[in-house]
Amino acid sequence: MGLTYGDEGRYVLKFHIESEWQSMGILLSTPFVFYALPKLRPTVGLSILIAIFLVRFAYISSAYDKFSWRVKTTESILDKMNENGITKLALVNNDSITRRYILTWALSEESMLMSAMRGDNPQRTVTFFDPGDSTFISQLKIPSNVAVSFEMAIPKNWNYRYFKPDTTRAYTFMTYDELFAK
Repeated sequence: MGLTYGDEGRYVLKFHIESEWQSMGILLSTPFVFYALPKLRPTVGLSILIAIFLVRFAYISSAYDKFSWRVKTTESILDKMNENGITKLALVNNDSITRRYILTWALSEESMLMSAMRGDNPQRTVTFFDPGDSTFISQLKIPSNVAVSFEMAIPKNWNYRYFKPDTTRAYTFMTYDELFAK
């Protein structure tokens, strides 16, 4: 399965495939909701809906640890950044960490929003980088640049009421282990 993501090999995770099937699930469930469900006795229909919701809640609960790890780890990274006076951090891609994050492309925005909720000014932001990507590394060395999902941004047109990134310092480069060794 790879309608959206194509043949991306190791980059297509179960998470991606499930998100592709969500739209099909909506289309397939519509006839049941509008035609079959109204014809059932109320107790039978309600029982079916309760069973469906219980299965979905169980499925969501089973994934809780994966996503709570992500939030706790990002909070820990932000705490270490605060201790070390780092506002913009570029962590070396580490398969054991990035694999647990599931998706890393939005980490810079997530960390900036989490930093904003904590009241940091300027807001802290984190991204991962590949040591072989010299173009990305050179862009991270420009103080006015901020890494966002799939590109670099110069936040001069951002709404500074909500987003206050540091545009005076470049990214600090280190490994995850180096950050937590300090």
